[in-house]
Parts: sequence; C-alpha cells; structure tokens
Amino acid sequence: MTETLIPTSVEEYAELTTTTIGVPSGANIKVKALGVHSMVSLMEILPESGISDRSELSRFLASNLNELLEKVIVPNIIEPKLSVHAITFTDAMECLSAQMEISGMTPEDEEELEGFLDQSDSPNT
Repeated sequence: MTETLIPTSVEEYAELTTTTIGVPSGANIKVKALGVHSMVSLMEILPESGISDRSELSRFLASNLNELLEKVIVPNIIEPKLSVHAITFTDAMECLSAQMEISGMTPEDEEELEGFLDQSDSPNT
C-alpha cells in the first residue's frame, strides 16, 4: 500500500525549522535554520580545512564577525528582532550554534554526509 503524502503547511514548515533557545544573557531567542543565502554566505567564509581548535576559531571570528552577524546570525533570528549592534557576542555565538544544529551542520551530520558521499563515489553504486 502506498502512503499518501499530505503537503506540509507554511506554519508546519516554520515549526519544523525553528527553535527557541535560552542564551547567556537570560533572554529566550527564537531562531530558524539557515536559509540558502545565509548558508552560502557561511560556506564562502568558512576555511576549507575547518576550524579545529580555539585559536583557529578566534582568528576566524576576528576576521569574519561582521559578516557572520550581518549575513548569517541576525537574519535568522525570528524573535525578538535584534540589530547587529544590539546582540551580545555570547548570545550571537549561542544563536549561531543553534542555527547550525537545526540546519543539520553538526559534526555528527557532517560525518553522516561524508559517509553518504563516500558511498555515492564508490564504483558499485
């Protein structure tokens, strides 16, 4: 028997791709998964080798914080509406972490994707 799929409503989709998190300032912030444009912006500035330690992260943030805030973090905050000048650094980093998690960009997700890509590259597929 074939399962009948019912289209997801806009409201249901929004619920599936958003989460509310508590941030270090004590605020509760509703964030959404990174949209296509935000994901492209993030991929353009992330080093190909990744970020493997605290000093690499510090250098990355020092070089790219404005772009991260303007193109990735703040546009994907639903509530409250914050400007890049209003959000604290620690809250912004917590939002980015949640946005990446809900977008499927955790180390576990990356390992799963690499396994899938390795399988699709094998000559037996």
